[in-house]
Amino acid sequence: MQSGLCNGCGEVSRIPDDPNPDGHKGSSRTTSAGSAVRNLINAGVDQAAAMKITGHRTILVFLRYNIISTDQLHEAMEMVTSKKTATK
Repeated sequence: MQSGLCNGCGEVSRIPDDPNPDGHKGSSRTTSAGSAVRNLINAGVDQAAAMKITGHRTILVFLRYNIISTDQLHEAMEMVTSKKTATK
C-alpha cells in the first residue's frame, strides 16, 4: 500500500497497489500520484513533507509527478515582474 491523496476528492488516504487505486473510473496509480503531488505542492506543503506523504524516495521521481501548468508559469513570471517594478 502507498499513502496519497484520493484523485479528485483531495483527502489523504491509503492507496492499495492496484491499477485503479482510488475507485474512480479511468484513473490509475500514476494519475493519483500526480494529483497527490500537485495538490500537496499547490497547497503549500513543504517538498520534503510531500515526499514523505506520497512515498517518493527520490527527488527525480517526485519531480516527474509535479507537473507545472502554463498558468503556474505565467503566475510565476508575474510575481517576478511585480517584484522588479516594486524595487525600482
